[in-house]
Amino acid sequence: MPNECTQAEWKILEILWNQGSMTTGQITRGLQPEPGWTQHAVCTLLKRMKQKDLIVLEETGGVERYVCKLPKEQVSIAPWALDRSLLERLKGRLAKGGKH
Repeated sequence: MPNECTQAEWKILEILWNQGSMTTGQITRGLQPEPGWTQHAVCTLLKRMKQKDLIVLEETGGVERYVCKLPKEQVSIAPWALDRSLLERLKGRLAKGGKH
């Protein structure tokens, strides 16, 4: 059974799968122009991802870099994360007067 992650975590994993090991700053810049992706937000996500055993932190020459621990085939976006994303989009539309 694949390890589950959120959509935000998936975006980070995709960057790491494509680029290899990266620093927090490099990951943050790689996520731009997504709104709200501050370095603080990325650090919080990286911490959670380490706890879930999705990534590892490697230190070489005083530089900390994150690396995917699992191949893409062993990770999936959790069904509840997809539903939550849909809910957030619907809330946003309702807040704008229900326009599509």
